[in-house]
Amino acid sequence: MRFPPPARRAALFLLALALPSAGVVGLDLRSISQERELAGRRAAEDTRREIRRLHDDLFAALERLKLDVVSGRAAASPPLVFALTVRSGRLVFPWEVFPPAAASQRSFAQAEFARVVTSAERAEYVEHRPDLAAAAYQRASVIAVDDEDAGYARLQLARLRAAQHRVPSAVAEYMKVLALPSSVADDERVPLAYYAGERLLDLHAEAPIARRLAADVDGGALTALGPAGLYKLRALLRRIAPGDATAAPTSARVMARVETRIAVIERALALARDFPAALDARLIPRGGERPEPLWLAYGTDPSWLVGAGLAPGRDPVVVVVDGESAFAPLRGERSAGAVLVGRAGFPSADAQLLGPRFPDTAVRLAAPADAAGQEWRTAQRFFLAALGLVLSVTCVGGYLLWRDVRREVRLADTRSQFVASVSHELKTPLTAIRMFAETLLMREEPGPRAPSPLPRR
Repeated sequence: MRFPPPARRAALFLLALALPSAGVVGLDLRSISQERELAGRRAAEDTRREIRRLHDDLFAALERLKLDVVSGRAAASPPLVFALTVRSGRLVFPWEVFPPAAASQRSFAQAEFARVVTSAERAEYVEHRPDLAAAAYQRASVIAVDDEDAGYARLQLARLRAAQHRVPSAVAEYMKVLALPSSVADDERVPLAYYAGERLLDLHAEAPIARRLAADVDGGALTALGPAGLYKLRALLRRIAPGDATAAPTSARVMARVETRIAVIERALALARDFPAALDARLIPRGGERPEPLWLAYGTDPSWLVGAGLAPGRDPVVVVVDGESAFAPLRGERSAGAVLVGRAGFPSADAQLLGPRFPDTAVRLAAPADAAGQEWRTAQRFFLAALGLVLSVTCVGGYLLWRDVRREVRLADTRSQFVASVSHELKTPLTAIRMFAETLLMREEPGPRAPSPLPRR
């Protein structure tokens, strides 16, 4: 039996091994490609489903909050930033609705208090008799019917005492005004206590005013202050001596919160300036149309969401909500890393429009996209591991088959060589025996040579 040369046998064996392996590899690569495509489609569908859920949940939460604001049941806490009344196309802030001066003006209308204050001012500015003016202010502080009038009279009295170099008496009067609540304020919603604090700083009494300012911030008085009050508060904090070990740490902590509130107020004032041109017509349509509920984004990230609520017989109310505070409780497992993006942050590759009720707002779902990629990478590793296992088994089986084939080829070669060798070795003695046999026959018959009984080859 003849076998092909070793190189040809190796080529045929490798070809027989490579064709099935190539088929398996091709099928696995196709499966990986299909699985990747399906994973991308599933991730996109899950993303769309999650965005729809976020849209519906956020819209429902904001509409409930707007209903509470319009009905007067909402508390001034996150995510609500402001609830502003719309009058003559402009936004009216809370510090503009009921100015504290109204109560003070009613008190000034009382003849006795008005007469005493007028006499004090005449004695100070016309007659130049500070003692008589101080006595009149002292009496006015006693007969005042509310804290605004009493605080005003004491501020004037303390000013006169300080001008007369009666510092202890002036400090005592300023301390009484400093103790008044922040709701006792002037026409600009600046607490009278801050005016007293300003004078106390002039008299080098930082610690009392620092404690008072910290108490206002910790007690939530910042939300009731208007821009003038906040600016006055910031000016006082900047004047507190940094070297005072008791005042500086407190003022630094308070300053950070005051700066944050001032940023919110300035952003709200910018909203009021932009409202007539950019938001009014979209939120409050004219001509008796029923407005479609919308929540518009305002500002950069983090953006505010602005909506309008209407009640029969009342002015429209614009509800301003902090987008991140409203959005945070709605995040689910797939949207754990989702963030709202205002108009300045999209369009972009990773941000999608939130929905029809939020035309200016997009959402960025970074975490779910990573989760989908991780899922696909896990499937890819599984396919590659299976492919490697199949190829390994194929290679091991091919090696075992190759070893068995080589063994059979060697055995066949050995058998062939043995038969040839035995045949050769037997042919030589048989020829000699035949020759000797013919010789013996010739010696026995000397006559004519008889034919040999042994056949010739």
